[in-house]
Amino acid sequence: MKKYMYIIKKNKYCLILALFILSFYLGRGVCALAKNTGKNTNSTVIVIDPGHGGSDPGKISTSGVMEKDVNLSIAMALKQLFENRGFTVVMTRTTDCDLAPDNSKHPKTDDLTKRTALMSKSNVAVSISIHQNSFEDSSSCGPQVFYYEASDAGKELASSVLGALNTSLCVAKPRSIKPNKEYFILKKSTSPTVIVECGFLSNPAETLLLTDKNYQDDLAHAIYIGVTDYLVQSPSGHLQ
Repeated sequence: MKKYMYIIKKNKYCLILALFILSFYLGRGVCALAKNTGKNTNSTVIVIDPGHGGSDPGKISTSGVMEKDVNLSIAMALKQLFENRGFTVVMTRTTDCDLAPDNSKHPKTDDLTKRTALMSKSNVAVSISIHQNSFEDSSSCGPQVFYYEASDAGKELASSVLGALNTSLCVAKPRSIKPNKEYFILKKSTSPTVIVECGFLSNPAETLLLTDKNYQDDLAHAIYIGVTDYLVQSPSGHLQ
C-alpha cells in the first residue's frame, strides 16, 4: 500500500498526544490573553475567510469534492471555537456564495476586493483565509501557510499557525511557511493575514480526511491554537 506522509488514525499514540496538546492549549490561549492584557477577548476581532464560493468552486478532487465546501466547513468550526472563547468573529461568507455583485463584469476581482475590505478594517487583529491545495503529484499532502513577503507580522502569524498544525496533526514531513507577493488578499489586506492551505484535494487519501468532520474540527483547533499563541507571544500581535 502506498505510504503517505501522515495518516493520524494509524498512530494512536500520536493522536492521544495531539488531543492532550489541544485540550491544554485551547484553555491556555484565552487565559493568557486575559492575564497579559487585562482585557476581555470579545474586543479582539478575527476575520475568517472561507475561500471561493458560489460559482467559484476552487479546486475539485477526482471524486468531485469541491474546495469551497471544505473551506466553509472548516471555517465555521473555527468561528465556533473563537466565539465560544469570547472573540468577535467576522466571516466573509457563511453560505455557498461569492461576494461579487450579480451584474459584476469582473466577479473575481470584485469578490476579492470585498473580502480584503473586511480584513482591512482598523480593529481587525488577524485575518485567516481557509483554502485547500492541489498539485499534479497526487502523493503531495499536508498543510501549508502563505503570508505576504513584506509583512513581518504575517510571517510571525504564519509560523505560529503552521507550527500548531504540524504539532497537533503530527505531520511527519512538515512544510515551511511560504512568502508570496502575488496573492490578492495578502497584498491588499492591512491586517496580519495568512492563507491556510489545510491539505491537498489532489491526494485521494487526504481528501477523505479533509471531508471528515472530526478531522475538520482538528484542523480548526490547530489553527485556533496558532492564532492565539501569536496574539499572546508576538510583539506584532495585538488585542483591541
